[in-house]
Amino acid sequence: MALSSTQSAILRRDLAFKNLAARSLTATIVGGIVGVGMAIAGFGVWSLVGMNLARGMAGVIVLWQASDWRPRLHISKKHYKELFSFGISITGNNVLRVLVRRSDDFLIGYFLGPTMLGFYTIGYRLLLMIIRLVTGIINSVAFPTFSRIQHNPIRMRGAFYKVTQYTNLLAFPVFIGLALLASKLIPALFGAEWAQSIPIMQILALSGILQGVLLLNGSVLKATGKPSWQFGIMLVTAVCSVIGFLLAVRWGIIAVAAAFVIVSYLMAPISYIAVRRQIQVDVKSYLGKFALPLFASLIMILVIVGLKYVIEPQGLHAYAELFVYIVAGAVTYTLVVGLTAPSILRQVVDLTSPLLPRWNLRGIFKYVR
Repeated sequence: MALSSTQSAILRRDLAFKNLAARSLTATIVGGIVGVGMAIAGFGVWSLVGMNLARGMAGVIVLWQASDWRPRLHISKKHYKELFSFGISITGNNVLRVLVRRSDDFLIGYFLGPTMLGFYTIGYRLLLMIIRLVTGIINSVAFPTFSRIQHNPIRMRGAFYKVTQYTNLLAFPVFIGLALLASKLIPALFGAEWAQSIPIMQILALSGILQGVLLLNGSVLKATGKPSWQFGIMLVTAVCSVIGFLLAVRWGIIAVAAAFVIVSYLMAPISYIAVRRQIQVDVKSYLGKFALPLFASLIMILVIVGLKYVIEPQGLHAYAELFVYIVAGAVTYTLVVGLTAPSILRQVVDLTSPLLPRWNLRGIFKYVR
């Protein structure tokens, strides 16, 4: 990872995500072949080790071919000082993020035992995967983009508003849907014996919504040269989270999940204030970006709840039932957005249409104008 981190950073700065995607794809294929091959050959758990080593090596080779930057023995003290003052805050922020993310696991395992930790882990496993899918790509693009326009606050503020709205158009229905369908998802995916994980997923899904709301704040602070502010916010969050977990763990895993969400929401205004000081975000304009996804999500909830009363007595297979709810929710949400804000839906389609098959997507708008 160290042998390719600089090349990766340069490619991200240049928005050369095609090369980064090629690295990920190649590394995954190579790692998979090595891992499966070692498993078939009888190496057991060492197959996982071989898979990770092969994946890392393949990634290094691809990035070194894609980038002409090479490490040299020459060291610039000036640049080192500049990078150190910036990077130490980011490193500290990442360390604290791991502390927040794992301290609840540690305390549950220590005080409540591995069984309760298992229920808690299943409750957030799917949630974390979806958070990475929703936020990972946007974060990768947002930071280098904001960095390019950091000296133009008006452009940066406009980009912040627009990407915030796009992100929440996706985050609100996804995480609200997870909370609504957790009672069906967990038994279908993991089995009925994991029913105690259902309230954990429902509670932690609220933090997923907040992830969408606050997604860009860290990118803005880093792009404007204030990673120390981000570190300070994370330090306070870490202290409050650990204290909250210590107080809540005696009441069980549901209380720990609730403590995590409560601390996250209490800290959210501090993050907003920091961003507002940097790019002069207007409160009304900012909150207005959440109105449409929230309204459309509420209508989606009503439709899914109504369908539950109709479908559950029919005794459908769990997967078929989930399929109906997900499709109905997605169609309802899209129609509400299209009917109430067709211009926004057109913008989303324009952004995503290059990634989709060559269907006549714009034709749908004649029905929603």
